[in-house]
Amino acid sequence: MEIGLYLVMAILIIYNVKLSLQLTKVRQANVRTVDSLGPEETKILADYAIEKRKWQVLGNAMFFLALVCAFIGTTIETSYFVTLYVVTMIAVNRSRIRVNKLLLLDN
Repeated sequence: MEIGLYLVMAILIIYNVKLSLQLTKVRQANVRTVDSLGPEETKILADYAIEKRKWQVLGNAMFFLALVCAFIGTTIETSYFVTLYVVTMIAVNRSRIRVNKLLLLDN
C-alpha cells in the first residue's frame, strides 16, 4: 500500500510540474486588462477566483496537516497529506491556467 501511495504521489508531482511549466508559458503571452472584459467574462473571472481561493485554503490545511504529521505522525500519514496537498495545488494551477487563457488577446 505504501508503494502505491508513493507512486501516485510521484505521478501527481510530475503532473503538477507539467502544469506549472504550462502556466509559465501561458503567463508569458500577451493578455488583456481586466478593464477590457465584458460583464460575462468578469463574472467568469470572479467564479474562477472563488474556486481558486477555496482550493488554496484547502491546500493550506493539507500542508499544515502534513507538517504536523511530519513531526508527530508516521511517514505514510505525512505522504498521504502531501499527496492531498499536491492535488489541491493541481486544482489551483488549472484554475490559474483557465484565467490566463481567458485573458489572452486572441479571444
